Amino acid sequence: MPSTTHWSAYDGRARRPRAEALRAVCACGWRGPAQADVDLTGPLADWTAHLSVVRDDAVPRS
Repeated sequence: MPSTTHWSAYDGRARRPRAEALRAVCACGWRGPAQADVDLTGPLADWTAHLSVVRDDAVPRS
């Protein structure tokens, strides 16, 4: 079993296991909802929405 959480390690190619779901995660601890379809559109949309919130809450540089 691969020792990574990167989605490409679980894409089912080259005898690798196939993920049942994908979810976007962030170093801050945020985790998006699990997406049952192994399509990156859902997790990428969740990630983009999370980054918008983080950006809006960030302290502006002076």
